Amino acid sequence: MTLLACAGALSRYSLAPLNDPACRPWRAAFMQHCILHIGIPKTGSKSIQQTLYMNRDRLAEAGILYQTTLDPEDGTVAHHKLGANLRGSAKQNRLTGITLSEFGEILRTTSADIVVISSESLSNPHLNAEKVHRLAHLITGNGFIPTAVAYIRPQPSLANSQYGQAVKSFTFDGSFADFIETRNHRSWHMGERLAP
Repeated sequence: MTLLACAGALSRYSLAPLNDPACRPWRAAFMQHCILHIGIPKTGSKSIQQTLYMNRDRLAEAGILYQTTLDPEDGTVAHHKLGANLRGSAKQNRLTGITLSEFGEILRTTSADIVVISSESLSNPHLNAEKVHRLAHLITGNGFIPTAVAYIRPQPSLANSQYGQAVKSFTFDGSFADFIETRNHRSWHMGERLAP
């Protein structure tokens, strides 16, 4: 939503298509932005990521960079490796995508007005605080203004979705009531989960 609002506002004021060179001076008046779509899980993030990935060329024409890997033909649609890298997770070695240092290089070299990162793992409460500070410094140190975007799903709907996922993946075999009673779901406590 923020991304589309920005693109609409820019084209409305420039009176030219966003890829028209005449539009560039209008866009230059704006600071560069880094939009961090952080999910949370089970809120439609995959659909957003697939849409961003499928339209990355059109977005690039509008000055919006959505780059998930160093290899544009890789097919990785989200920034899960970056999230795993921020957690210090061993899983990062099995994932494709950009690391924190590679993301820094992208920020240093891009001419895009807006850089978009998307991974619900960026809202994980176990992110390494030092690496999160490094991410923030990479963004601001390269002249970008960071904006985090999260969708907060109503808790009953979120609980139902998480229960269904646990049953489908064979990680829980009890009733819904048992699921609610026996699991301490930090993901349901949004104040804790999204605290700085």
